[in-house]
Amino acid sequence: MLSSFTPYAGLDMRSDRLTRTLRSTAFRLAAASTSLFIASYVVVFAITFWVASDALESQRRGAIEQELATMEIRFTHGGLSELKQAIREENTAVSGFPIFALLQTPAGSTFGNIPPLNVKMGWSDYPDADISTSPLEDVDERILTGFAKKLGDGSILLVGFDRFNIIETQEAIVSAFGWSAFAILFLPSVEAF
Repeated sequence: MLSSFTPYAGLDMRSDRLTRTLRSTAFRLAAASTSLFIASYVVVFAITFWVASDALESQRRGAIEQELATMEIRFTHGGLSELKQAIREENTAVSGFPIFALLQTPAGSTFGNIPPLNVKMGWSDYPDADISTSPLEDVDERILTGFAKKLGDGSILLVGFDRFNIIETQEAIVSAFGWSAFAILFLPSVEAF
């Protein structure tokens, strides 16, 4: 007597086994703990990214506000010539991070280490400002963020910083978390072989 053989019998048994595995408590616990680990990893990444970015941003903005206040005081006591001298001194300073300044007078003349811009009052980003110091630099990562204020004589003073270090720090955090995720996911499977 010939046994009845269906080519799909083996496939059905595998499908049943897979279904039982997916419904098992052990699989559900493993899936839940993996999901929890991934969610925790994403939360830690987001917090680290935000805290580091915010700390650098706050430090830069605080320094710019302080520099702007100092330049305002010098303008109040010595006029435009004293303000221009303060901008010159800032251009030659070697400590800290570079500070960029632009003075636009009501007569239309400009002074500083930033090319003329369409300046907005308060805090703004100026992605089109040419603040690169070398033609080899990545211009996309050279973004000027500055604070502009109108002075007593109608002149506009913009003082700002280059976002390059903040962008570099953000990229380093993304890279570090990316490589660590790669190591967590793939190194254990390599060791298993």
